[in-house]
Amino acid sequence: MDLQYGKGLLILLLFIIAEMLYSRLIKKEEIPWDELASNLNSGHLLLLIFRGATVIVYSFIFQRWGWEYFVELPEIFQWLIALLLWDFGFYWAHRLQHEIPFLWNIHHVHHQAEHFNLSLGFRHSWFHTLSSAPFMLPLAFVGIPTELFLAVAGINLFVQFYNHNKVVKNSGWLEKVFITPELHRIHHGCNPEYVD
Repeated sequence: MDLQYGKGLLILLLFIIAEMLYSRLIKKEEIPWDELASNLNSGHLLLLIFRGATVIVYSFIFQRWGWEYFVELPEIFQWLIALLLWDFGFYWAHRLQHEIPFLWNIHHVHHQAEHFNLSLGFRHSWFHTLSSAPFMLPLAFVGIPTELFLAVAGINLFVQFYNHNKVVKNSGWLEKVFITPELHRIHHGCNPEYVD
């Protein structure tokens, strides 16, 4: 395991532990241990294999057909374009995962938990990566280098992880610009008025 990946994973797990301690010690809530275990153990080995395969395919597309002029842009523009395109792809992947029954069958694992907490950010179907890949691979054709693709994916992963916390009630001005934990709690709500 890459040392940097291991450090990042350790930090995320420490956040999960801190949130659980806050819930138990401050809010006096019971910790749903069985759900926490399911969230953290939802097919991650297969997910990692599929993510590795996606990166290999992405790199192949980038090297063969990537738009070569993209890397000549100033670095700040490369980052901004990569972030915007990743977010655009993520939006459509997630939206269609809620609208197309086949994709919903893959995605609904993420929505099965009863408790909204950081560990839920890890809960995905084995095939989540494969169902999202078609929305992300076009970035290779645009010419976004594999390293930048992975960096933007990491940023998105952290944002999605943050959006599943139950401690932050309001993110201030971010509520008007981004999806935040408060807005994402509504998305996960199972009350009749929030479904779909």
